[in-house]
Amino acid sequence: MWLMPKGESRERLNGRIASLAGHLGTTPFPAHVTVAGQIETDLDSLPSRLRSIARSHPPLTVTLERCDGEERWFRCLFHHVARTPELGALREA
Repeated sequence: MWLMPKGESRERLNGRIASLAGHLGTTPFPAHVTVAGQIETDLDSLPSRLRSIARSHPPLTVTLERCDGEERWFRCLFHHVARTPELGALREA
């Protein structure tokens, strides 16, 4: 489950990602915050459950912290985000 930025934040982050991907010869990806990477549930009910969660949680402000990277392709570049009660509640839901 991802949170996706909107507006100017999305444009700016996606632009940076695309620029770095072009420089490094890799594929760009959409800017996002991974809230839950593995969800164990019935796939048929997942869309309605996610819609229900989205309706019950207001949009969040996410603060980017330090930038980091790992050797795994899906974590080659990432920012840590500030942990907040709102983000914790969303993850728990």
